[in-house]
Amino acid sequence: MSHAVRKRQPNNVVVDEIHDNTSTQLVTITIDKLKLIQIEHLQKIEDSKSWHTPLSLVITLSLVFCSSQFKDAFGIKVDDIINYIKNKA
Repeated sequence: MSHAVRKRQPNNVVVDEIHDNTSTQLVTITIDKLKLIQIEHLQKIEDSKSWHTPLSLVITLSLVFCSSQFKDAFGIKVDDIINYIKNKA
C-alpha cells in the first residue's frame, strides 16, 4: 500500500512517499511439540560440531609424533618404540 504524502517533519525533512509492507502470519503450536522441535534442532547443532574434537586430537598427535625426539625412558629403548610404531602403521 502506497500513500502519496508530502509534508514537512519537525526537523525539516521532506517525506515524499510512505510505503507500507507489513503483513503477519500467526502460527499456533502446542508446548510439547515446540519442545520436541527445539530438542531435535539442538541435537542437529551438536551433531554438526561433533567432528571438532577428533580432528583436533589427530592433528595434535600427528604434530607431536612428527616433532618428537625419542629417547630411552622408563626402561624402554628407542629402537623398541620405533619398531612398535612401524609395525602398527
